Amino acid sequence: MLPVGAGLALAVAFGLGRCSGTSPQITTPSDPSQTDTSQVREGKPMEGVKMSEAQLRSFGIELIEPERSSGAERPISGFVEAAVGGSSAVGVPVAGRIRKLLVAPGDAVRAGQPIAAVVSPEAAMIYAELEVSRAQAKLVDGQYRRMLPLAKKGYLPWQELENKRIEIVRANAEVRAAAAKASTADSPDASGNVLFKSPISGQVTAVKMLPGSFVQAGEVVAEISNPGATELHFVVTPILGESIKVGELLRVTAGSREFQARVTSVGSGGSGANRGTLLRAQPINATTPPAGTAVTAFPVVNAADIRLTVPSGAVQTLNGSPVVFLYEKGVARPLSVAIGKQTGGRTEILSGLKGGETLAGSNTYVLKTELERSRP
Repeated sequence: MLPVGAGLALAVAFGLGRCSGTSPQITTPSDPSQTDTSQVREGKPMEGVKMSEAQLRSFGIELIEPERSSGAERPISGFVEAAVGGSSAVGVPVAGRIRKLLVAPGDAVRAGQPIAAVVSPEAAMIYAELEVSRAQAKLVDGQYRRMLPLAKKGYLPWQELENKRIEIVRANAEVRAAAAKASTADSPDASGNVLFKSPISGQVTAVKMLPGSFVQAGEVVAEISNPGATELHFVVTPILGESIKVGELLRVTAGSREFQARVTSVGSGGSGANRGTLLRAQPINATTPPAGTAVTAFPVVNAADIRLTVPSGAVQTLNGSPVVFLYEKGVARPLSVAIGKQTGGRTEILSGLKGGETLAGSNTYVLKTELERSRP
């Protein structure tokens, strides 16, 4: 027995058919093996219903093409964190006593600006080593210059001159090494006074020491953060991380805000059982929320594995298998498909369609009913 809606629709259609001199007809494919609707084969059209487009419209059946989905969005949670180089815990380069603090919490500082003065015996030794190496290099260079004319006149073996040249090379290398050591110690003076400096521009968030305190090399004196140097951090599973590439766009939400961000790096993150892949991203044409803000990103994964979707009303079941109705040359034939998830009134087609087909997109139960009615 037909459903009430289907019966009414069929009655209307047949009435129109009589008026126009036509009515729905059951057709069979040229291949006899496809005429049995009990043998539904994926991607193979079977016997169908012959109907004009006008008749389809009278049933309320719209013709559509399958749409391509853009992949599946998987939300991932993260936070706004200081970017690489966006914060610094500033430690003293050498052991010594803090003679003077030059900044306080809340102060804005520039990269290279002194933040404290330290006096250090170790720094005095570093300065002395640099001065000795420079003097030694100058001495050897003077000896070489005096020996050169003698060697040219034959009064001095050339080998001695070559040995002295090698001494110059060694002495200059020692000067460079001593200068690098002094630079690491923020270039102390002869008395061991050091003005150690901030490596970044930003704001002083904490001062850990007091004037007169004795500090060891590397001990933190101040913490500095650049509020503008932040980025988005997300730790995801390694499997998901493999599908996300540098340069990929993310749709990001932070409270009521929504903006786009671009992935800037993909690398290892977390530790122990929480070890995963760390994604770093920067907003595009949008200000970064304050540090510590919780954010959610929606990366589009498996973009290469694009699925086709159809309105859920386009899918019917014949003999226990899902089908859609392919409309060609005035005939609507059931076509077996494999279906996936159903969301938002649409059904994902995993296989059976290639894209570009013309399908019946709504009220397809009418076509199904007509097929079943015609079967013995």
